[in-house]
Amino acid sequence: MPPPIYGSQPSVRSERPRVTQTLLALNVLPFLYEMATDLSARRLGWLNYNLIAEGGLLARALRVQGSQLTVIGVDAGEYYRLVTSAFLHSGILHLGFNMFVIWYLGNIIELGLGRARFLTLFVVSMLGGSFGALLLTPPNVLTVGASGAAFGLMGASVIALRGASSSIWRTPVAGLLLVNVAFTLLSPLISLFPRISVGGHFGGLAAGLVMGTVIVGMQRYRLPSWLAVLTGCALSLLLIAGSLAAAAQ
Repeated sequence: MPPPIYGSQPSVRSERPRVTQTLLALNVLPFLYEMATDLSARRLGWLNYNLIAEGGLLARALRVQGSQLTVIGVDAGEYYRLVTSAFLHSGILHLGFNMFVIWYLGNIIELGLGRARFLTLFVVSMLGGSFGALLLTPPNVLTVGASGAAFGLMGASVIALRGASSSIWRTPVAGLLLVNVAFTLLSPLISLFPRISVGGHFGGLAAGLVMGTVIVGMQRYRLPSWLAVLTGCALSLLLIAGSLAAAAQ
């Protein structure tokens, strides 16, 4: 595994990337639950009463239960969907890709940043993905997956490498990012994965770039790490507010 892209030496407390391990578990366990209860990707749809329908991201829709109609979604007050949607996946390939990126980059970044700043970066990227998805996805279409957070980690890695005066083209990060950006742009055009969330991917990427820039800048001026966490909290609140506004449009 390559050395940490943030900082020169991993901190003693972060020798084991426990945040990364926890995030992986939080993504894998719901998927296993879906499979164990026969709530798999073949039943994906907001009309189904399953884990994805209850936790996936959407602005607003009508849920039909017998003769009863209920408005659901972020615009109906279900704000938890901004977070829970990032821990649900529609299939094994979807889950596998996101878990690979989070495992690979998470191990590297967490060792360099420490747990608090890495978790902050993940949360900001995740919320950026939710914001982007709500901006560009029809209001009654579900979006799930940790892709926004994964793209955010890729974006932050690019900023870190540039801040360290390292060529991103000599690392796997550049190829990983370019391939997935191209995949995101081309897949809807050639109908490979019509449900791919372009807004979620690029929203997470933009948020990761911004948070990565904040962290690198603060490291350059030797500012305390808690200030980066505080800035990340402020960005998170801003993204939540933007998501609520996007859902209400």
